[in-house]
Amino acid sequence: MLVITRRVGERIRIGPSVVVTALDSGSAGALLEIVTPLAITLMPEGMTIAPQLPPPAKPGRKGGGADAKVTARRIRADADVPESPSDGRKPVAVVRGVDESVRIGGEIEVMVVSARNDVVKLGVSAPRHVQILREEVYLRIAEETAAAAEAREVGEIPEDLRRLLEAADE
Repeated sequence: MLVITRRVGERIRIGPSVVVTALDSGSAGALLEIVTPLAITLMPEGMTIAPQLPPPAKPGRKGGGADAKVTARRIRADADVPESPSDGRKPVAVVRGVDESVRIGGEIEVMVVSARNDVVKLGVSAPRHVQILREEVYLRIAEETAAAAEAREVGEIPEDLRRLLEAADE
């Protein structure tokens, strides 16, 4: 289990499609916002929440309507939290006590290890092939990847480095 410490408002990314945000914390537990296309199961109760996909777009409107954004704002009314991913998935807010967890899909489990003073420690269990990153690290990697791809296409790479890249591609 990987343990990640997050302050209220900070996120972690689990794989390409799961975002977990710490919305609130106290001695009893934490309020987490989870955005995922996968089913969520509350542990130990065993209650399952189906994926919340946006409603179909109405003719003449872009996206899935205002419901997803209204839900996100309503959840965050008392918290200063960055916006959720804008890909149309609705966030699910769950309260978990210390040592309680949330199972996401069949392979990922997020447990509240401790919660106090606006700091939440989350334990994440996932298969080895699933990448688990703090949001700021994920964004930095995405920026650097985009910059490297752009530099390679523009031709700003020195000639000797270009030859090494071409040899690696073969």
